[in-house]
Amino acid sequence: MFGPIETTITLAVAAPREAVWAALTDAPRWPQVLPDLAEGRIAPDGVLAPGAKIETRAVPDTDVVDMTYHVVAAEPPRRLVLESAANGFRACTEYVLDASGEDPRETDVTVTAQVIALDISGRLSVALKRAHYVAQVEKSVRRRTAALLTLAQRT
Repeated sequence: MFGPIETTITLAVAAPREAVWAALTDAPRWPQVLPDLAEGRIAPDGVLAPGAKIETRAVPDTDVVDMTYHVVAAEPPRRLVLESAANGFRACTEYVLDASGEDPRETDVTVTAQVIALDISGRLSVALKRAHYVAQVEKSVRRRTAALLTLAQRT
């Protein structure tokens, strides 16, 4: 009841794993497919590696907030794990990229997100409206991942 919100989705894309990896890890290109983002960058030096941060800035007057994603794991071109926190919630998102069947030009992307309310009022809200929060997390993960897979197909 008070546990984390968890969701796992798998999406298939007609793009090789390396192109999907490039889309997931090239934050400066994210605004091309995520119109609510004004900017994305990797700090401190543009190199994606464990310990780096992906910082995004939202377009003003949108429902999106500025975010910082901490890179927990980066295993090119197979696995990326990011942690973030915003508006009283902490999230951990893992992207696993697998070749789809026998065609190396296709990739299955499995995204697992775990979201935890940081304070008691957030935990109570999640407990009372759990189905709503689960649906919102899944919708957000699906939207962002689908957009980044579109970027992968442009590579």
